[in-house]
Amino acid sequence: MTANGNDDAPISDREIALLLASLSGFSLLVLAVSGGSDSMALMHLVSRWRGTLEEGQRPEVLVATVDHGLRPESRHEAEVVGQVSAQLGFGHVILTWDGKKPVSGVQAAAREERYRLLMGLLAERSRLQMRHRAEGEGARAALVTAHTQDDQAETLLMRLARGSGIQGLSGIMPMTERDDGIWLVRPLLEVPKARLKATLEADGQTWIEDPSNDDVRFERVRLREAREMLASLGLTSRALGRSARRLQRVQALVAEAAGQWIEANANFNEGAYATVKLAAFSDAGEVAVRGLQAILSRMGGDASDPELSQIETLVDSLADTAAANAEMASTTLGGCIIEVARQRGANEPVVRIFREAGSYGLPIRYLHAGESEIWDRRFRLTASPDLSDPIYVAALGADGWAQLKRERPDLADFGLPARAAATLPALWLEARLVAVPYLGALDVNLSGEGRLTEAAFLGVEVSGGKPRVAT
Repeated sequence: MTANGNDDAPISDREIALLLASLSGFSLLVLAVSGGSDSMALMHLVSRWRGTLEEGQRPEVLVATVDHGLRPESRHEAEVVGQVSAQLGFGHVILTWDGKKPVSGVQAAAREERYRLLMGLLAERSRLQMRHRAEGEGARAALVTAHTQDDQAETLLMRLARGSGIQGLSGIMPMTERDDGIWLVRPLLEVPKARLKATLEADGQTWIEDPSNDDVRFERVRLREAREMLASLGLTSRALGRSARRLQRVQALVAEAAGQWIEANANFNEGAYATVKLAAFSDAGEVAVRGLQAILSRMGGDASDPELSQIETLVDSLADTAAANAEMASTTLGGCIIEVARQRGANEPVVRIFREAGSYGLPIRYLHAGESEIWDRRFRLTASPDLSDPIYVAALGADGWAQLKRERPDLADFGLPARAAATLPALWLEARLVAVPYLGALDVNLSGEGRLTEAAFLGVEVSGGKPRVAT
């Protein structure tokens, strides 16, 4: 977004409403502000935009700064942000990255920790806001970041260097929603960094320069150093941003087709395990790759998502197996066990996908009254508001499943594979098994009724529509 083609003109009041339109409808906005020019400009723009709204339409705004503890000045810089946010009438929170820092991969580790801290804050504040809102009024919460047109261009170039597919080359998405209903919104993706600096200068505002932005050990810095040369070749930030937007349209079409592929060929057995018709891989292409990627991402729970090249290799193997009507040895990928088998009572072979129990571990959680939790990125569990003591939630495990079958021999006829049962969430009272919500359809006494108001599989959606985890 430029004014008359001028990439260094301050952003006018007239532009702000259009620029920040994506923030409308949210009741809580957490602004990620480091003190740099981009995020400081975001904070001032949001203040100007919010001032134009009617009293009842103004969202609550909280400014959050992450102190990574990587430089001696970082705490003071975070406090400076707090002073400016107070002048604008915004609350401010400093989040601290404690613990030992990695020797290598510092920027990637810092980014991961930053988002973990910010999302934890936003989830907590969102729950608090929900409690204070009138019954029946939903609270929509968003983390707002100051990614710019220049960031988009750098991301595209970095992913191009890694041989990314359509999904990666679509760059940073303007809006993404997480499983917990929290949104990530990036309203400045079409704005050049120079315009944000010009906006601050026109208002007499200052910002903090991070010396790491000049450290050529980091890939993004090296790309910035090469910006003039790249621009001479036509690879300007504006041109690269335009390519990203066009690829996002293609990405949306592929995601829609992959969603239809999943609907036609996959069964998720309410989250216990997935099956996919082996014949669906006969014409292995981008749609099958994206479909399987989404399935593995969900069924793999908290495990790290696999690389695209690994998924492509697996799809090729499944296509060869389907073409030859042959056997395929089971394999593991992305926290999943993948095998080709014939279902009981079925003629056609299927690909069975189980959550892998051992390699990455399964989460242990305590749920208090009224709390909702995404368990292993597969199930949403919500505790009853009338709960007197916290619920202990952990995987059923092989021993728990064996114990249940001894007590209930009829479970042998339920058709649930043991490796799937072992990875289901279960409620425990100390060492005593209390409930397995998945089995509630078989026996209401196992449902967790009275302790849970919700126990549901999250389902699978393909990135490009509503990504599962925002980046």
